[in-house]
Amino acid sequence: MEENLVGRKFGYLNVIALNNEHRLGNSWLCACQCGKEIVLSTIHLIGSKNRRPYKSCGCKQKSRKGKTMKYPDLYAKWADIIDRCYNPDRQNYSRFGAKGITVCEEWRNSFEIFLEWNLANGYDTDLRFSRKDKTKPYEPDNCHWVSIFDQHTNKSKMSNNKSGYTGVCSHGENKYRAYISRKGKRKYLGLFDTIDEAAKARKEAEEYYEKHGIL
Repeated sequence: MEENLVGRKFGYLNVIALNNEHRLGNSWLCACQCGKEIVLSTIHLIGSKNRRPYKSCGCKQKSRKGKTMKYPDLYAKWADIIDRCYNPDRQNYSRFGAKGITVCEEWRNSFEIFLEWNLANGYDTDLRFSRKDKTKPYEPDNCHWVSIFDQHTNKSKMSNNKSGYTGVCSHGENKYRAYISRKGKRKYLGLFDTIDEAAKARKEAEEYYEKHGIL
């Protein structure tokens, strides 16, 4: 027997009565916060693996439309990060959802909240939206707006990098090699006696690239 949803709340919707009992799924009379009533099926209210649940009678989407049109890039970003984390058919799902990367509930359920956070935390069309720690979720404490250069240097370290520094690896006994890669090109920076010297060379190369745009 299907669960009784009367009295439950889904977003702006309150389920006030069973509209029709059906073997393929009941339908429910819902009162929206805006005052309008709407009939929705169980699947539309609770959602599924491939379907986002309804949160309002449609008034929420209409009120969001102006913001979506004003900030289409942020809306596209919001939809994209949700898709990559929750859609198994997405090409890059293996690098996000399949690895346990999620989107915090407040952002996943509301473009408005996502939008307001970004507008208050460095949103700029010349910058990139990025996670600070690539192993953690999309959430306020783990996201920021950075330059393309900073985003590149913040990429996950290669799994075989044991030095703790991007672009630095051990070489033989007590030696460290430093290098920098940009746009498919790699520049060897030298062989150093200490990891600190190698990391310093790498840092200086990053600063030079950021300033001049060449390796």
